[in-house]
Amino acid sequence: MSRRAVTLARAGLALALSVGPLLRPYEARGKTEPDALPPDLRLFDMSGRSTTLERVCSGGSTLVLFWQLDSRPSRQALIHLHQKLNRLRTRGLNVVGITPSDPSPTREFLQAQGVGYPVWYDPEGRTASGVGLGSVYPSLMLVDARGRVIGRSEGGGDSFDANLTRLLQSGEMRASPGTRPVWVLGAVLAGILIMAWAVGA
Repeated sequence: MSRRAVTLARAGLALALSVGPLLRPYEARGKTEPDALPPDLRLFDMSGRSTTLERVCSGGSTLVLFWQLDSRPSRQALIHLHQKLNRLRTRGLNVVGITPSDPSPTREFLQAQGVGYPVWYDPEGRTASGVGLGSVYPSLMLVDARGRVIGRSEGGGDSFDANLTRLLQSGEMRASPGTRPVWVLGAVLAGILIMAWAVGA
């Protein structure tokens, strides 16, 4: 084989090896793997019936809002998600709220606002810290259909909508980790073709 063919073969192999990993899921490329939901985090509905966070998020991809009744930014976030509810559901998302606030006034507020998604009571406020969030209200968490936490965001007010948008965009990228632009696959194929041509030269 000529020196030129050897050089091209090496170049093709290097290209295939360098681009190929981009087609693999992010978990396999050494990035942080999504966290599984802790199985022991208990929640209650406004009537006192018990469940778990795992069960609450088991119906598909779920956007979770952590909020407090006595926090104005939290109340605004709760209503904001209610206003976006149809749009979020169109994107395949379930929406739930979790609050440590007393159920009785919380229930009255939810009824007065006509909030159209379920809100769960976390009496000890353990859920947010249990999924890696601090004590900032409001906060958001995105859970994929496999029950893995794929995004978190803290803060409300003027930044809440921007935080929500970034979280959803990030979640969509992580929910389809194998998807890459067509040119990536094309580059790998080009490398293989170069190698084949070089060997035959």
